[in-house]
Amino acid sequence: MPPLRERREDIVALFEHFMLVAAVRYQRPAPILSELQRQALMQRAWPGNVRELRNAADRLVLGVPEGGTRADALDDSTPLKERMEHYERAVIADTLARTGGAVSQAADLLQVGKATLYDKIKRYGL
Repeated sequence: MPPLRERREDIVALFEHFMLVAAVRYQRPAPILSELQRQALMQRAWPGNVRELRNAADRLVLGVPEGGTRADALDDSTPLKERMEHYERAVIADTLARTGGAVSQAADLLQVGKATLYDKIKRYGL
C-alpha cells in the first residue's frame, strides 16, 4: 500500500472514516471538519502514515488537541488543580486512543490500577 503522501486524495475520506469509528468507540459525537481543517489534513506530511492519521482522528473525537494537552486552552488565572485535571484527562485520552480503547493495556502503560483508570474515565467523561 503506498504511503499517504502518494495518495493525498484519500486523506480526508480516511480521516472522516476514522473519526466515525472513534466516535462510536468512545460514544461521542463525530466532529464535522471545516474546509480549513480539510486543507490542513491534506497538507500535512503524515510520516506515521495511516496509524498517525487514525490517532489524530481519535484525538479530535476525544477533544484533545494536537500535542496532547489542553494547557494551552487555560489562562494564568486557572487554578493548579484544574490545570492538573486537564492534563490528566489529556494523558488518559491519548493513552486510550493509542491502545484502541483497551483499558487494561492503558492502565498498564499508565502504571495505575484498572479500577483507578475506570474511575478517571468516568470522572472525565472519556
